[in-house]
Amino acid sequence: MDAPYIWALLFFFMLILLGLDSEFGTLEGAVTPLVVDMKLFPSIKKEVFSACLSAFLFLLGIGFCSGGGEYIITIFDTYGMNIPVLILALFECLAVGWVFGTENMSRAIEDMQGSRPCIFFTICWKYISPLLLIIIFLVTFVQNMMAAPSYNVYTGCLPATPEFVQEVPIPWPAQLLAGSSLSGPSYPSRSS
Repeated sequence: MDAPYIWALLFFFMLILLGLDSEFGTLEGAVTPLVVDMKLFPSIKKEVFSACLSAFLFLLGIGFCSGGGEYIITIFDTYGMNIPVLILALFECLAVGWVFGTENMSRAIEDMQGSRPCIFFTICWKYISPLLLIIIFLVTFVQNMMAAPSYNVYTGCLPATPEFVQEVPIPWPAQLLAGSSLSGPSYPSRSS
């Protein structure tokens, strides 16, 4: 390793390419069913729809790069995504365990790998995973409803010691923006 800067450059270039590749895959996964399969937008070309969606998502992402972007990311991370991800995982478990069926899933795995999964996996697909996800969903929902959403603001110098951190309620427009109506109260909270 005579040239560490070359390795650093290659590493970060790889990260940029990985991010772009993930974005292209995600965009194609969202656009293709809407435009090609379901034909929801028959008069719009797929390329034009992809460009418009990319521009819209770019404009949404600019807020994350602003001076308050760290706080916006914290709001999204804490209040915006936990409930929707739990709901999505629950419906995936229900689809595998009850709609597609554990027997069909076991047969598909046997076709791919040559052996059937043990009974533990079929029980998890059908009963344990959905039950645990429902419990986690209810606990998360109750915890979010018990307190008004807030985030920490650093009011002093680094390091962020407790005397320089103040908990501030999240204004209701930001709650709506973050989608917190699914995971907590979306009304204006009182300042304490």
